[in-house]
Amino acid sequence: MASKEVAKKIDFDMGIGKKIEIPGTPALYLDGEWLDFSEANTEEKFLNFMRERIDAKLKSQS
Repeated sequence: MASKEVAKKIDFDMGIGKKIEIPGTPALYLDGEWLDFSEANTEEKFLNFMRERIDAKLKSQS
């Protein structure tokens, strides 16, 4: 991470993230919608959170 090449790549990626308003990392999007999974602080909660969002998205498309 100390090399100029890596620093340049990181700065470039961070610039893109700021431009498209990514709130931070990690960031998850489902069909263009940002998913705030901050309360999903265990594996089980995260998996349930994702299942609910994916199921709802699939249901709305049928």
